[in-house]
Amino acid sequence: MKKNIRRYPLNQSQLYKCHSRRRLARMLDTDLKTLEEIAKNPRYYSFTRPKKNSNERRIIDAPNQRLKKIQTSVYAYLRKVKRPDWVMAGEVGKNWTENAETHADDSYFVKADISKFFDNCEREYVYQFFLTKLEQSPDVADICTSLVMFEGKIVQGAPTSMVIAFYAYQKMFEELACVAKQFHCIFTIYVDDVTYSSLDPIDSAALEARISQIMAAYGHKVKRQKVRTYGSQRAKRVTGVILSTDHQMLTPNSLRQEIYADFQQYLAQKKADKDDPNLDHQRASLLGKINSARQINPGIFPEMHRILKNG
Repeated sequence: MKKNIRRYPLNQSQLYKCHSRRRLARMLDTDLKTLEEIAKNPRYYSFTRPKKNSNERRIIDAPNQRLKKIQTSVYAYLRKVKRPDWVMAGEVGKNWTENAETHADDSYFVKADISKFFDNCEREYVYQFFLTKLEQSPDVADICTSLVMFEGKIVQGAPTSMVIAFYAYQKMFEELACVAKQFHCIFTIYVDDVTYSSLDPIDSAALEARISQIMAAYGHKVKRQKVRTYGSQRAKRVTGVILSTDHQMLTPNSLRQEIYADFQQYLAQKKADKDDPNLDHQRASLLGKINSARQINPGIFPEMHRILKNG
């Protein structure tokens, strides 16, 4: 049973109507001088991470420890604010499997990715969130904006990024949600992954054109190679979950095969040298992949899981 999470309106957040930089510093558990220094010169370190289901790598800009602590505090003041049910990423009590589960009973799908969403989130939109929606003073809104952006964009590695991106472009997402009603679809957004589904056939060309039109009005565009349409006779992939034609949630074959291959490699390496220092990393990585699969299908890979848990 899901835990009932108490949520409150945006105007009940402690960030609402904050007009004092000194008060903001206290709320973020630091002093004003340090806060202004960090906002003026935010420190990040960069690394790459493989993209899911792709040979490409994603650049991650992660905040240093001081900045991350402050960003975590900002997120804490926003995390339990009530947002639309169709917002799935960064939400307390929701995850990527629930995003897929929301659409599991439907048969027809249109999926689209927003091209380079975080990179194309403009500072002015983020600033206007703090200034007009949170009704902060201009100087406080400016500092808050600097704390959650880097080099004029929302970054992949900050704890605030998903919720700030939503609020900065809330009007765009609300328009996309309205389109779902016009096409009699269920709608969800998971970061930059937009999904529409219906029990009945969808006019996918008209829907895609409308999605593109709305995104363009806000400086964004659809990633063309990531637009997918599915009929009732095809399995669908939604945020890493396969939805079968009989409406079951399944672990992707690619993940299953990866787990089997990695497990065989782990066993071979352990047999060759049980003291190999890389074994712990391999084991942890495998358990992580199995746990991901278990979020879709609980109890999958029981024997592998037992062997790995026992070392």
